[in-house]
Amino acid sequence: MAAHHLCGLLLWIPGNRSMLLAGELPDEAEAAEIVGAGTAAFLRGYRPDGT
Repeated sequence: MAAHHLCGLLLWIPGNRSMLLAGELPDEAEAAEIVGAGTAAFLRGYRPDGT
């Protein structure tokens, strides 16, 4: 389940944009922001309690 969550956090925005906006993809800076934010959310959500 964790792998699905991580993939969703990283791919949801670019995937939807590509499907719904005729293939539009984020530029390199926006892609880095999406990956950074998704990774941070994943790590917060899955870190052990008390850390």
